Amino acid sequence: EGCPPDIVITVCDKAAGEACPVYFGPALKSHWGLEDPSDVVADEASIDAAFHATLARIELRCRAFLALPFDILGRDQLKRELDRIGAL
Repeated sequence: EGCPPDIVITVCDKAAGEACPVYFGPALKSHWGLEDPSDVVADEASIDAAFHATLARIELRCRAFLALPFDILGRDQLKRELDRIGAL
């Protein structure tokens, strides 16, 4: 309550009709949608592959996020970078 977030990133799957939570605050907002791997109906290997692919995408995005030069990015630049990362 006393420490509002600076950045809010949603990962819900809009394509699956999931409703993303709404955050009304001054934080930068970006959507990094991910398909829900638990929706995969297939053999065990395919389900495992779906979970591994989702984790790999999360890791890729987190690495890109952590590599951002936060000290030199303005708010608009950071928003563009967050949206770019969400497209990875």
